[in-house]
Amino acid sequence: MNAVTARTLLSPAPLGGDGIGFLGASAFSVLHRAIRLNFLRGSDLHAILGVTLRKGDDLFRRMTRFEPQQQALATTFPSHDFTRRTYWRCENWWPFGGPIPWATLPWRLRICPSCMRSCYHSMLFQMPGILRCPWHGDTLIECCPRCDRAFSMDLGRQTELGRCDCGHDLVDYVATAEGVGGPPARMSEAIGTYLCWAKANRKENWLIAPEGWDGFAWSALHHLCGRLPPNLNRVQGDEGREPEGDMVVEAIHLERSLKFGSPRLSPNSGLESFQPSMAALPVAWYTPLAAVEHQLKKMLGELARSGTVDKDQLSQATVCLPTYLCGRRVFFQTECLHRVVLRTMAKLGSTLSAASESRMDCAKEFYALINRHSLGRHLLERCIRQMLLRGFADGVRVVLGRRLPSLYASARWKPVVRYPWLLLNLPAGHVPSAQINWTLQRGTD
Repeated sequence: MNAVTARTLLSPAPLGGDGIGFLGASAFSVLHRAIRLNFLRGSDLHAILGVTLRKGDDLFRRMTRFEPQQQALATTFPSHDFTRRTYWRCENWWPFGGPIPWATLPWRLRICPSCMRSCYHSMLFQMPGILRCPWHGDTLIECCPRCDRAFSMDLGRQTELGRCDCGHDLVDYVATAEGVGGPPARMSEAIGTYLCWAKANRKENWLIAPEGWDGFAWSALHHLCGRLPPNLNRVQGDEGREPEGDMVVEAIHLERSLKFGSPRLSPNSGLESFQPSMAALPVAWYTPLAAVEHQLKKMLGELARSGTVDKDQLSQATVCLPTYLCGRRVFFQTECLHRVVLRTMAKLGSTLSAASESRMDCAKEFYALINRHSLGRHLLERCIRQMLLRGFADGVRVVLGRRLPSLYASARWKPVVRYPWLLLNLPAGHVPSAQINWTLQRGTD
């Protein structure tokens, strides 16, 4: 007799396994409801629900990112169709192709106040583009509406899970027992529509995320998500979408009349390297790179005329400019690029050069997606060039700022660091496109 069977025989089934009014509920939602209905504490979870909790664990993170915990909870409630966990897996809701960038995202619980009265939460609330509850219309929140503290889901610290330290509690016991999360018909329509849309969207849109942690990741993702299905978009409304703020948005489009005989990026250009190096680029790339250098020299000239730096400092700073024209190649020192930008470009460059057999599964899938479209490689080259130009313009100013501290006093030319979020759209039979959202990092504005 195993531990699960023994637990079932020796103790009555815990409350919260009926799932009434809990269509599309997340694993955290099921666990939260069971904890509140059965008045459980941290030490009770493993014995009664089969969920293992360590000291300091955030239950929301643990139940959305660790499948063994989801499986243990599904085993506790075998009478309900939780075992498929269709609504529990974040990957089923995610609207972009590619792995979910967990290490980059600030992953916090986002709730609808009306739904939380019955302990209801859906992974739909965590998705890009969803800023309001699709059936109640309430703005989704991440902080207590009374004291503005972030929600804490540490059962070892709280007397009741979901009750804020200020005493405010969004949960109502009667509503939790009844399990009415929202109007069933509207919930069913919104959840079904979103899951179908997300599945179709993943086949044509691939997300390349920066490797550094980004506090403004969700601003970029909400914007990249674009237009939701009409019945969801009506609820969200344009006024509910987060403002772009200091985010730079760059759209990249191709034309069917693209000249295939134009100079191409070499498979061993140096841009596929994850370490700073000297890159050999097509001569056609020299003009836009020279335009960036012209602006940088103009900036240095303005500083010289203002008298904030002397000629020796300017002469030393000019050495940092990394572009050299030699014959049919342009040589570029990538050491001026920020590490996050360099590594993102290397992901794209390696797709153009390396063999698919040497890749991880997700990289192989991306490689196949790019090569399946007739213009996929051309789009990738255009994205690399655009990322190089922006990364050059921002990165070299940071390098110059180390030699010319007075540069930080300039409102126009002050060094900044931005992280690129790239979304590639590769619809079968149509011209592909891409969008890069650059988020301004803290401490650089």
